[in-house]
Amino acid sequence: MASKIPFSVTSVITRGIFAVRGNYAAVALDFTCAVPGTAFIKAGVSQMDENLNELLVRLSDSILDENFMDVAYDITEEIEGRTDAFDAVAPILKLIENNPAIDFGNPGPLVHFLETFYKKGYEEKLVESLKRQPTKHTVWMLNRIINGSEKEIKNYFINVLLDVLKFPNISNDLVLIVKQFNDLHK
Repeated sequence: MASKIPFSVTSVITRGIFAVRGNYAAVALDFTCAVPGTAFIKAGVSQMDENLNELLVRLSDSILDENFMDVAYDITEEIEGRTDAFDAVAPILKLIENNPAIDFGNPGPLVHFLETFYKKGYEEKLVESLKRQPTKHTVWMLNRIINGSEKEIKNYFINVLLDVLKFPNISNDLVLIVKQFNDLHK
């Protein structure tokens, strides 16, 4: 399932590697499964705090429930009080990637939580997410970052936005959204 490799970082996530606090990163063979409750477990997050992982699994398990927003508010509030809260950023972005048809709110509890890490590493994690699997919600989140950026940084994020158009097999809806957001920044 997952094998351990030496790695010494606080929190790094790239396609195939979850490195969470400690001396090892878990390399997963398959963590792209969108089945609720399995994305984090299959990811081989062996070193993530068990309680944090349980919260993320609970979030994933509730994604199709009618009370998802209530659950998301409760869970993000609980995660916000943790010292390792940033470790939840990439898995939450992965949850959004794997569930592009879900209404996560406008902005909703997940975005509110993620944006608490604005200028603290959230932008980089969002860019990684957009390079893996852009969605309407993550593109909209990027536009919020562009709105708050200036000069070279703004241009960088606009280029990230335009790179979404190069992604294979994106929907016509997503192409339209990217073009509309780009037009706002001309």
